[in-house]
Amino acid sequence: MRPDLRFPEFEYEWVQKKIDNLTTKIGSGKTPKGGSANYLSEGIPFFRSQNIQNGYLNLNDLVYIDSEIDESMKNSKSYFGDILLNITGASIGRSAINTLSKTHINMNQHVCIIRLKKEFSFNFLGQFLLSPQGQKKIFKAQSGGSREGLNFKEIGSIKVNIPKNFDEQEKIGDFFSKLDRQIELEEQKLAKLEEQKKGYMQKIFSKELRFKDENGNNYPEWEEKKLKELIDVRDGTNESPKPSKEG
Repeated sequence: MRPDLRFPEFEYEWVQKKIDNLTTKIGSGKTPKGGSANYLSEGIPFFRSQNIQNGYLNLNDLVYIDSEIDESMKNSKSYFGDILLNITGASIGRSAINTLSKTHINMNQHVCIIRLKKEFSFNFLGQFLLSPQGQKKIFKAQSGGSREGLNFKEIGSIKVNIPKNFDEQEKIGDFFSKLDRQIELEEQKLAKLEEQKKGYMQKIFSKELRFKDENGNNYPEWEEKKLKELIDVRDGTNESPKPSKEG
């Protein structure tokens, strides 16, 4: 199996494997006994589905648990390089790689931990799950095609076309990760511009900020008018609309 487009320095075949054959762990966490009453402002990071976005971890609204609760939830500890996949509710299919450098994080039952064997690249599989093809396979894997939940067996059954060569896996994953980073930076710039625009609109339309003409003089004062004084209102229900004072 060979892809139509690939980096020229690689010639190894690709193979098709189930996610189950790529991993050492597919599992999820749980909500601590007592629920949100155990959430703290510092401690062990505790991730919920809202913290898993498409391709990145959202640290807004992040909560924490103490070390005792964390230790009682050993099976839901996640480490650097784990792929975190939302498996319930409207956010099913959202995934991100655990890129946090601390020893570990923990998470609830709505997030699945996918931990790969060393010979497979988490960057590659992470990008595959975000791709249109990967998303299609995730939703197809759900029992009955519903969006209610995704179990571990269904996740493990998803088939992935993957290079035999680890370096090629890494290069593909890194290529898309850099694109994601560039998109993220551009989106941040756009968000700042949109905020600036809102600020200028508020100041300009409240007349707090005024432009001057080419000679440095103020423009004439603004007037307040009703909309009907500025436009022609027509009845658009007929082929030859007649002017109307209202509409």
